[in-house]
Amino acid sequence: MLYIYSTPKLSSPWERKNWGACIFKNLFVALQAMPQVVIVVVGMSVLTYLGVIKFVVETLGRVLAFCLDISPAEGINAIGNIFLHVVHELLL
Repeated sequence: MLYIYSTPKLSSPWERKNWGACIFKNLFVALQAMPQVVIVVVGMSVLTYLGVIKFVVETLGRVLAFCLDISPAEGINAIGNIFLHVVHELLL
C-alpha cells in the first residue's frame, strides 16, 4: 500500500497556529546577527578611511603577482575581490 504524506493546505498564511511565535523567532535570529554585521561594516569603513585596506590589498596583490607570475594589476584585482566588494573595489 502506498502512503503519501501531505500537509494540510491552508487557505491563507494567517491560519497558521502560533504565527506570533514564528515571527518572534525569526526576528530574534535577525537581531542576534545584526551586531556582528554592524561591527564588520564599521570596521571595514574605518580601515578603508585610514588607508589600511588599500595598503594591505596592494601589498598582498603584489606578493600574489610575484608568486603566480602575473601582472601586478591582476594580483591587486584578485586580492581586492577577496577583501572588498566589487562596488568598493573602485576605491582602490
